[in-house]
Amino acid sequence: MTLASVTLQEIAAAVGTPFYAYDADVFRSRMAGLKTALASSSAIICYSAKANDALALLRIAGEEGLGADIVSGGELFKAQKAGIPALAE
Repeated sequence: MTLASVTLQEIAAAVGTPFYAYDADVFRSRMAGLKTALASSSAIICYSAKANDALALLRIAGEEGLGADIVSGGELFKAQKAGIPALAE
């Protein structure tokens, strides 16, 4: 199996196991599809920090204009560190 042009075996050899690997292009594509599907609504799309609070993923979600669905101070800290702004009421 490959991720971009690197095999998972190559990544494992470089960083050890276990490890998590994410494809930013696929992640962005899924967010774009969701934004397109909800374009006619007034919904605020938020990424669930509870599902995965990896800073890299939170940062990409913020870059794509998503908010963060948070339930703890730790998740708030990570969302802010990733550059996701607080909603202005």
